[in-house]
Amino acid sequence: MQKIKNKTKRAFTLIELLVVILIISLIYGLTLSYYTSNDKSNQKITPLTLKEILQDTYNQQKIIFLCTNDCTSCYVNKDGNFTKYENDMELKGTVAYTINQYDELKKIDYGNYKDEPICLIFSIYPNGSSTQMILSSNQKSYFLPAYGRVPIVVKSPEDAKALWLENSYAVSKYGDFY
Repeated sequence: MQKIKNKTKRAFTLIELLVVILIISLIYGLTLSYYTSNDKSNQKITPLTLKEILQDTYNQQKIIFLCTNDCTSCYVNKDGNFTKYENDMELKGTVAYTINQYDELKKIDYGNYKDEPICLIFSIYPNGSSTQMILSSNQKSYFLPAYGRVPIVVKSPEDAKALWLENSYAVSKYGDFY
């Protein structure tokens, strides 16, 4: 008599399938979050992130960032052509200031671009320097230094002016500042 071998086919159990799906989902989620968090071109531009995002996005080229229409429409000039900046921004209502030769705070009047008043022009150069300015927006003010330091949040444009003058004094007093 022949022995009938009882062959049982072993399949994946439901728990094993769930564990495999969980592991694959976890790897996918971690990989996707890494790439999206390191992509600065999709981050929202604010006065604090303006220089960093533009520098990282346009890879050390000379960049001119120009905003019109109460800073709701912005353009980027690289290679001599202005193109509309399509990513998210939180710049509405931003006012730009500089310090004049008498150490007084002065609102910058840039003129018009495409028949719209310009509210901001920010330039970044290949050596990492940028336009030094004071920005005021939504009850906050920001000092954007020309080189080497990150933007600083202050309470008022007057506080930003004090930082600007302190920075200027340090440069004029010590010839080896840079």
